[in-house]
Amino acid sequence: MSPVLNRPIPASAIGWEDGQVTVDPDYLAPRLGLTPETLREGLRSGAVVGVTETGQDADAGKTRIVLRTGNRAWAAEIDADGAAREIPPPRLIEAAAGKEQDLPNRVRAHLESLSPDRIPITYGSLARALGLWMPGSVGKIAAALETTMREDAAAGRPFIAARAVSRGRSGLPGKGFFDLARALGRGPQEGESELEFHARELSHAGEMIGKG
Repeated sequence: MSPVLNRPIPASAIGWEDGQVTVDPDYLAPRLGLTPETLREGLRSGAVVGVTETGQDADAGKTRIVLRTGNRAWAAEIDADGAAREIPPPRLIEAAAGKEQDLPNRVRAHLESLSPDRIPITYGSLARALGLWMPGSVGKIAAALETTMREDAAAGRPFIAARAVSRGRSGLPGKGFFDLARALGRGPQEGESELEFHARELSHAGEMIGKG
């Protein structure tokens, strides 16, 4: 059972980095029964699930963070002015976990919905668009993109993952995209550069979506 609480969080424990909410691991870890080191590792591995939700209507301007381990949950609400407080975690915390478990499908749906003027989208922007703000979110997006690549290769489809790129790669996906494409027998053809291969996959993915 989650305790009933509405406890202020020190301003030093909540921050924003590159548009993402951050929570000081030293503050958060004990509340999940972890050490800061195991918390960081859990966020990287997926053992700790973090979901961020943006308030709407009466809750506009508010942000809610929910984190879950195998047997504990923690939640906080941040007001528009930056004031934060711990709140009782949702009773149906599985709903937050479900967002993570269904991430490849959510990634695919979002990439397919993007208009031409919003392509390509960076991994960080894709994570935020899907409500993932916690440390390790980009890694989860990358893993979900790899899942879509395996699905597309098996179905003989263009890689929808070509629509997502790394911010530091001059408009190209990360190295893992090309490595996996080669491993799936779908990498750059002989004499074709990674830039050319990406442009081809991007074009074919757009054509596929247009026909759908």
